[in-house]
Amino acid sequence: MTAGGTFAPEEFGFGYVKMLAQSFYGIADVELIKAVGLDIDGTDVEGILEEAMRVIERNTLRKT
Repeated sequence: MTAGGTFAPEEFGFGYVKMLAQSFYGIADVELIKAVGLDIDGTDVEGILEEAMRVIERNTLRKT
């Protein structure tokens, strides 16, 4: 999930996406990874997105 500000509650649409993934597509392992603060002046957007990608990569490697 991405957000322009620093506030991104877990139920900001994630519950719906998780339900769809589990109920309709059979994806049992659904995880929330946040990249927040993207619209704040002076923010290192690339750094935030790169960190989110590192988390995804770590979690993917851990599960294989």
